[in-house]
Amino acid sequence: MKQRHVISAILLGLFGVILVVYWQTLSADFLHWDDDINVFENPHVQGLSPENLLWMFTDFEQAIRYKALSWLTWGIVHELFGLNPFGFHLANVFLHTMNAWLMFFLILRVFRRSEGEQSRSHLIVVGIATLIWAVHPMRVEPVAWVTGLPYHLALLFILGSTICYLRTDFSRSVWSQFNFQASIGLYLFAAMTYPIVLGFSAVLVALDLAPLRRGLSFRTEVGRKAWIEKMPFLMIAFLMIGGTLYGRFFRVGDWFQAAGTESFTLTERVLQAGYVWGYYVWKPLWPSNLNPLYDTLLEFSTSDPRFLVSTLAVFMLSIFLAAKHRRWPVLAALWIAHLGLLVPMLGLTERPHYPHDRYSILNGILWSIALVGLWTRLPEKRRKEGIAVGLALTLVLGFMSWKQTEFWKNDFTFFTRLAERTAKPDLRAAALMKLGNAHGEAGNDLFALKFYEDARTADPRFPLIQLPYNHGTALLRTGRISEAISQFNRALAIQPNHLGTLNNLAVCHRQRKEYEAAVSLLRRALELAPDNPDLVENLGATFFESGNDAAAEPLLRRSLDLGSSSIAAHRQLAEICRHSGRQELANEHSRIAWKLEQESRSASER
Repeated sequence: MKQRHVISAILLGLFGVILVVYWQTLSADFLHWDDDINVFENPHVQGLSPENLLWMFTDFEQAIRYKALSWLTWGIVHELFGLNPFGFHLANVFLHTMNAWLMFFLILRVFRRSEGEQSRSHLIVVGIATLIWAVHPMRVEPVAWVTGLPYHLALLFILGSTICYLRTDFSRSVWSQFNFQASIGLYLFAAMTYPIVLGFSAVLVALDLAPLRRGLSFRTEVGRKAWIEKMPFLMIAFLMIGGTLYGRFFRVGDWFQAAGTESFTLTERVLQAGYVWGYYVWKPLWPSNLNPLYDTLLEFSTSDPRFLVSTLAVFMLSIFLAAKHRRWPVLAALWIAHLGLLVPMLGLTERPHYPHDRYSILNGILWSIALVGLWTRLPEKRRKEGIAVGLALTLVLGFMSWKQTEFWKNDFTFFTRLAERTAKPDLRAAALMKLGNAHGEAGNDLFALKFYEDARTADPRFPLIQLPYNHGTALLRTGRISEAISQFNRALAIQPNHLGTLNNLAVCHRQRKEYEAAVSLLRRALELAPDNPDLVENLGATFFESGNDAAAEPLLRRSLDLGSSSIAAHRQLAEICRHSGRQELANEHSRIAWKLEQESRSASER
């Protein structure tokens, strides 16, 4: 069989296995785990209008990281599929497959210099190593999660940039070569997609060390030339780092404040970095008990052996490989790439910080390269056994990932998993609250109330307003007014000017015919948001129910002028008009109310 036929079969096999392993994700829903913030509640990515395109490339407020090309890609997916989650999950699987194909060719090119023309066995081994990366359980999070798309897209550009760099002819000037220019351009695209790629310069240094075997000493002309060639990549990285730090320190939009030295000491930052660097060495080797959220770094002691041992091990291994880099250039290169790629994930300005599975998507490639390297060093008679072991490992990892995708199906499965795997009281309470929200949106208020109560039990001092507010709203829907009032008062103790709480608490008082209390709350809310149609309508409805038609009518009309399409507002206006003898106008409001009701009924039936 010709080599190109073998490669075609391997690429087809990669596509087939990836599709089987991640097939369940295509029927998954959006999650209220940043999918709402980024996609299905974000109007800026729902279409490619000029206004949306301008926002995508100039936004520094919606997210805490600049990701213009990620916004653009979500906008393109929306153009093709609307807000159907299938399209967004399909985009993730598609990009993951493309990355696996590019990774296959990258590994081939990395080993071409040492191995020369690759045999069929060598091609198969590279395919298996690529597949191990693609179906590893730590890939499930970015593939199964709609918000994981930036990781795939950034990786796509980085793999392309790396291949172009390896194709550059360094024996002559690189600045006029298309491959080198393309490498810089693709890296710029990657940086504009998501800043997980800001440590890419370390990969270029690793490639120079092995397989390119270029000198990196400043004492030689070749070494100085190699470092100068890194300048465009470093400039792009520093530009993005500067923008990120500006957003963190000056708190642009929703960007959170960078941790100061009082709350996050230098020693703690060093230990956190050491732990993260060590964690992504051993965790891919033992991918058990995976969780969407790990609380290890939320509160840690500088005397904790895990952090001390990890930091010491990273430091000692770095010193050892630096001293032995001429003898073991491949190991040194892999370690340099590992350290550099994880720099954006160290969380040096963040407290708390979370070591997510998705952070391994870049440095996980290094393990596949290492596996191919180990196989090439096996005796000829043991290489078939190595292939068999690789296939068995792929089968095990693929099955683990296939099972793992079940937990990312919807809010119910996801937050149940998170609640089961999270021991920290506030995180467990947050997961239970999200489960309550999911049941509430599905119309199962009894289940919603049960999970809200479980959340309160898990953390009686839960600090976020969402728990008492959502709990109170569910109680209001089920007619438990006194209990709802108690929860809303608890919410106002956390955030006194929360519009939703003021509005819903007013509704509670209205239902109890405590109209003065309701009017007072709504007027307080309208001082904060005078053009909110719901608040204006509720105030009008309160006056209507209290018998004050003169005060109710202008407010109800104003709510309609502000964009409300409330059936109740039209019915109340119709009643007011009948009382004042304006029958024709009353009939008009009644007709509008009937029409809106029919439209609402048809929409619910569809």
